[in-house]
Amino acid sequence: MGIRAISMDSVVDDNNIRLIENMKAVAWNGLEAAYDVLEKRWPNLIRPDGQPIKALILGVGMVGKHAVEAATKLGNVERNNDHIRAGGPGVIAQVVGRNVTCQPQLMQSLFQSSDILVDATQRWDTSKPVVPNDWIAWLPEHAVIADLAVDPYTLNTNPPVVRGVEGIPMGNLDQYIFYPDDPNWTKTIPEGIPTSHRRTTVTCYSWPGIHPEACMRHYAQQMQPLMEVLLEKGYENLSLRGSYFERALYRATLHGWLAMKGE
Repeated sequence: MGIRAISMDSVVDDNNIRLIENMKAVAWNGLEAAYDVLEKRWPNLIRPDGQPIKALILGVGMVGKHAVEAATKLGNVERNNDHIRAGGPGVIAQVVGRNVTCQPQLMQSLFQSSDILVDATQRWDTSKPVVPNDWIAWLPEHAVIADLAVDPYTLNTNPPVVRGVEGIPMGNLDQYIFYPDDPNWTKTIPEGIPTSHRRTTVTCYSWPGIHPEACMRHYAQQMQPLMEVLLEKGYENLSLRGSYFERALYRATLHGWLAMKGE
């Protein structure tokens, strides 16, 4: 059919770092939504007991690192500045990795004192959730789950893929806030996945798109040098022996990907 494909997610540099990504927006937009929900319960994000809000972040990769900053700044710099000027109690953010998430007793203790739970995990085994549905019961009733990983359910693959937090929906730009009694809660969840334990969840398959203009400007800046090379060289002439951006483009072509796999 004459289709020449380039996978945007596969455009990586010589160190396998993605050149087209917006992990910062994933974290900040997701946390902004989470704090928006929490602020409806606690005006000005002041807890009834006057203590700092507690955010628990699962995962310390690129998204997790941005999530730490976003969590401590209430998901929005302007809101955080207003909070500071008003003498607000602020946020205490804790972040844990695989060597903690695998310990149920320790996780229970952390969950019980968390106001926001952030899933920024990148799992080794996608067939198992990081947070089984039963664990959600450990969270306070007011807690908000911020789903930044947004892994889909694909149970027909081998191995199957399940969500990092079991039993939560997967949102999109049309709906990214789900309250426990939302009629759409189970719409994206396959039968057989437990959903009995629920907390308000913010989840979006395209978090950067929450602020579309900023998102498009960001991607345009990343894509411009790549497009210049593509227009100059042409798809068929891309090579690993070319310039920095040419090599990145080649790796993302179908024939380049197959060649590097040895097929």
